[in-house]
Amino acid sequence: MAVRKIPKPPPERRMLNLATGEFYNAKTKRPGTFRVVTYNILSEIYANAQAYPRCPSWALAWTYRKRNLIREMAQFDADILCLQEVQADHYEDHFQPYFSRLGYEGCFKVKTRESMGRKGKIDGCATFFRKDMFVLREQHIVEYNAIAHSRTKESRTLNRCLKGNVGLILILDVIDGSGPIVVANTHTYWDPDLTDVKLFQVDVFMQELELLISSRRLGPDVPIILGGDFNSEPVSSVYELISTGTCSLTKPDVPDDIYNVLSSCRLQHNLHMRSTYALTGSEPAFTNYTHNFVGVLDYIWYGSDSIVPTAVMEIPDVQRLFGKEAETNAEDGIPNAQWSSDHVALMADFQLLKRPGMTHHQM
Repeated sequence: MAVRKIPKPPPERRMLNLATGEFYNAKTKRPGTFRVVTYNILSEIYANAQAYPRCPSWALAWTYRKRNLIREMAQFDADILCLQEVQADHYEDHFQPYFSRLGYEGCFKVKTRESMGRKGKIDGCATFFRKDMFVLREQHIVEYNAIAHSRTKESRTLNRCLKGNVGLILILDVIDGSGPIVVANTHTYWDPDLTDVKLFQVDVFMQELELLISSRRLGPDVPIILGGDFNSEPVSSVYELISTGTCSLTKPDVPDDIYNVLSSCRLQHNLHMRSTYALTGSEPAFTNYTHNFVGVLDYIWYGSDSIVPTAVMEIPDVQRLFGKEAETNAEDGIPNAQWSSDHVALMADFQLLKRPGMTHHQM
């Protein structure tokens, strides 16, 4: 019986120095920086032949994809990973043990809905961080369903909002004494026609972030990292809300508020978030590439003047996504034999700056 040769891993991606515009090898981690990844890894429960008809069935199988994803993520050498679409059983059996062996601690929050079939067949958000760099001070879970219930009793509004999506916020203390950082990870609802629901979720998440920072007296200069799949493009109202702190409700993606979802939202925040990749001059050409959609849905945001992005990892061009090892072409999209998710990972290096009131010894 012929045995299929394991394809090469995804081609290595270089880092782009944001100050000089020069590319360098991602294996070169600059001293005094830490590295953050956000990655929607494509849960097994969504990876079927109906959704991805042009991916070879063996390359779509979880037994193959899990090894390929781990191999890819090991290359990143990240200090913090914000992962979405992590299946509960895969977190327990695969990701948590693997990353634990590599010296990471993990936190996981499953979506609040019925599992698809057997126990554990439900996905959620997982955040991993290096134990030799950070200590977990607090984990804060955000369940959008629970907050919808607390805001309204109107059944039409609730039915519109109850999608099961969740978010995870960690307060991490940096072991070198340079104070706490806040790491947030979420995956918002997918449907392009439900911008009101996405705005509700992001509005809730930003409020929960603000509330946590003020109630824990972390101060306005605490560094914030926000990674996730926001299922929203740069022209969207969600992007406007995160990046400007307010939502004009004038963009074409805003539906009539017949379900009273938007009227229950504040639609503003004071966190001064910036998109790391936008510092290159524009967002990437894509972060999600399927046979029927190509666009930017994933972001690494950062907030406060006490943190500075120094580099971002390049987005692979179409030629590298569909090289001869891939066994598919651009019309087929990903996943394929080399790239095991329909999203590409985003990665950025950050430097913490000295904060007011902190001694030199603490930095």
